[in-house]
Amino acid sequence: MSSLLHRKISHRDHSLLWTLNQSQSSIQEEEKAKKKSNNHLDIVLFGIGDFRVTDHPGFRKALVKGGGGGGKILPLVILDQKDTLPNIPMGRIHTLDNAALLHSAMNSLNDKLMSFDKNLKLHVKTGRKNEGVQDLMLQVLDGIRSQDPDIEKITIHACDLGQVDNQLGYSLLIHLENMWKDDSIGQGEGFIELNKWNCHLREETWKDISEDATSFPNSFVDYETKYNLAYWNEKEDSLEDATFDVYKSSDEKSVQNFELESLSCVPPLNVITDLVCSAFDYNVKDSSVQTALEQDRNTGLYATHWGGLDIPLTFTEDCVLRAIDIFLGGNDDGASTVDGDEALVEQLGWWQRCNRGPDAKLTRNHLSLEHSALDWMMTGGSDGSEVRTTNNIKTENLIEGELLTRYLAAPLLFGLISPRMLLTKAHAAMRLGNNSFFDNWVPPLLKSRQSANVVKTIAEGREWHKLFAYKNNIINNGKDGSLTVGYWRWHGFLCRYVGHFVKEENASEKQGTALVHGFGASGSQWIKVIEELQKAAKDQKNIEVLAPDLMGFGQSEKPSLTYTQYLWETYTLAFMKDIALGKRNWDSFTIGGNSIGGYTAMGAAADDSVTNRNDQTYKVTASGSQGSGKCRGLVLMNSAGKVFKREEIESMKVENGATVAEATANDLLGIASPPPRIVAKVGGTGLLWYLRPRIQSICKNLYPTNPSAVDNVLCDGILRDSLDPGALNVMISGSKLPPPRTANELLGADFGSAKNRGYISSFQSKFEEGTFDGPVLVAQGLLDPLNDAKGRAEMFGKLRSGIKVDPINGGHCPHDELPLDVAKSVLSWLESDVRQGNRATVQP
Repeated sequence: MSSLLHRKISHRDHSLLWTLNQSQSSIQEEEKAKKKSNNHLDIVLFGIGDFRVTDHPGFRKALVKGGGGGGKILPLVILDQKDTLPNIPMGRIHTLDNAALLHSAMNSLNDKLMSFDKNLKLHVKTGRKNEGVQDLMLQVLDGIRSQDPDIEKITIHACDLGQVDNQLGYSLLIHLENMWKDDSIGQGEGFIELNKWNCHLREETWKDISEDATSFPNSFVDYETKYNLAYWNEKEDSLEDATFDVYKSSDEKSVQNFELESLSCVPPLNVITDLVCSAFDYNVKDSSVQTALEQDRNTGLYATHWGGLDIPLTFTEDCVLRAIDIFLGGNDDGASTVDGDEALVEQLGWWQRCNRGPDAKLTRNHLSLEHSALDWMMTGGSDGSEVRTTNNIKTENLIEGELLTRYLAAPLLFGLISPRMLLTKAHAAMRLGNNSFFDNWVPPLLKSRQSANVVKTIAEGREWHKLFAYKNNIINNGKDGSLTVGYWRWHGFLCRYVGHFVKEENASEKQGTALVHGFGASGSQWIKVIEELQKAAKDQKNIEVLAPDLMGFGQSEKPSLTYTQYLWETYTLAFMKDIALGKRNWDSFTIGGNSIGGYTAMGAAADDSVTNRNDQTYKVTASGSQGSGKCRGLVLMNSAGKVFKREEIESMKVENGATVAEATANDLLGIASPPPRIVAKVGGTGLLWYLRPRIQSICKNLYPTNPSAVDNVLCDGILRDSLDPGALNVMISGSKLPPPRTANELLGADFGSAKNRGYISSFQSKFEEGTFDGPVLVAQGLLDPLNDAKGRAEMFGKLRSGIKVDPINGGHCPHDELPLDVAKSVLSWLESDVRQGNRATVQP
């Protein structure tokens, strides 16, 4: 008995001893891990695309490691003038606004970091003009080694924005990866590791493309089906929860903020402005440069942060999150009976113009026709009996979700919110929404408001276009036929262009030609004529040609916007400034277009003539910005747009005597009365439903001389593009366009323009408009079945001197139907009228 008891006690003691030893070992391991953690530094890099703390896996991982084990965290922004700042989207054309956005984004981030822990603060590394990301990061690492030799390991957390955005150059990651090829920084010994993270909506889609791009869907409809997007919102665990809260400041959990003495806090706005200006080689000490930069403020799309929204007061992470919650039907007190844009206007009031209410945060640029036209729609216009001063924003006159889309343009680009967070919030709203019997059974097409679906489409559309660009880059190696494919972001939206590029060393003076496609087409429709231009221009190898996909068409994004002629003209001239004159270094250019693209090119050419504006000159343009003055010629191929004969102008009885541009700028357009939103949606959907199966037959009808030019590549491309998310918005916009400027106005005709209205008028406008007075080629397909092509060509030719008409024996798209004929016409005209500086003789 005693022996048994002894054995039991002995066994119990040994067990207790083993437990004590294990506990002591565990404590030692914890102390060892804590010491190791204390010697571990997490550098969390923030930049364009991830200026936030919500849904930021890099920051979250650093918090888990640093907050739990006492490790050190260094939140860092690198502002270099060599690699990233020169590639900030729209930085060249909206320089001061982008500097203000960058400053506000960093201040917002710093506030959010300190809200997590008072010890956390944002550090900023800047450098000289010739120092890039690698140079500045190496300086940071050297400073860390010098200041704290006990640091044994450094983890750098950097955001992967996706293949296309990384290639655009504004992301830090691609520059870090180049640095990683050099073992001298210490990663070979395990001293430094790079943690790449992303906020893709679905990891499997990116993986599928990287493994087999050819099997990835070619249209959004197929993509939606393959990845079951329509039912994604019903899966509670379908997405990683973006609304995480992994850390709260407490006595037990404290972050050690690594204070690097060589770094600064968020620089003041003037310092950031100098850095951004220097990155684009703008001499801010030159008064004329300063004036030009100031005049480019507030010239982006209306109600965006480049177009009038107050940046310091509305461009913060908290503001963005609040606006989305309100849009989805929530408010500070809980659920709301109003959602969508109506809720934004009701609860925030930001969209009242600054002189119309205490909460107003929107300033209209009266020199911008896009601003004036959208303001006319938003306020409903006026019958002229009184000045338009209403505070009532008529959101029903806009595309559903348009105010939110415009508001989120800059926050999504700069990363104050992630698309994944948008999708998560949209799914939550869908799951939690109290839908009535009517809501559950009425088809989406017939619903007047679908706020959660609008937010979902913003996120899904953005992701889809990045994925599709990635797929095409892999399969086609950055080519579309014989042309090179390029991408750029305009107002944060991913847009594509194609072109024939010329090496810099081959051009003494680099002249280029830009070509703008028509309705439903894309830049790809210019491939044939560009190839013919290169074959025929044997002694003109320095001619570069670019053809952008207009936003809303082709492989460019199609956001929920009202697509007016002023939007496309603003887009086109921005493309010329940013890509053609900026990145491609053109010295001058000729611009041409077909159908609506011809009209767009006409407007862009007229706006480009507006230069040297001063305080006494109020010249309006589509965007409100000045032009470059470098447009040397204009080519119109069956151009859209109104054109009037002299006798028509002389017989007009115009009450206010204003041109369309003057009437638009002076708020004299009358009442805006677009069709009800549901009617426009049903009509647009019905039109797309009718057109899609008839694309080939319609195109053949437009190509009467050479119908064989209508191939599967053309038709499949048009069909594919029409299936993109948001394509319907272009169709809806057609039902509510503001009055367009006439060809008489844009080309400075001898009659019907501001130069000579052709009628007696007592109207005196303080606003003037630019006109394109240079050489014009009208390469007209005379067999166009859509209108009296021959009659229109003759009308163009009689507007003024300098307009040459060259008849082409083709239909509505002569450049694609008869590319050789058009190429010869263009080259002959370029040599005789543009390069020689001669004015063309008007043909009878």
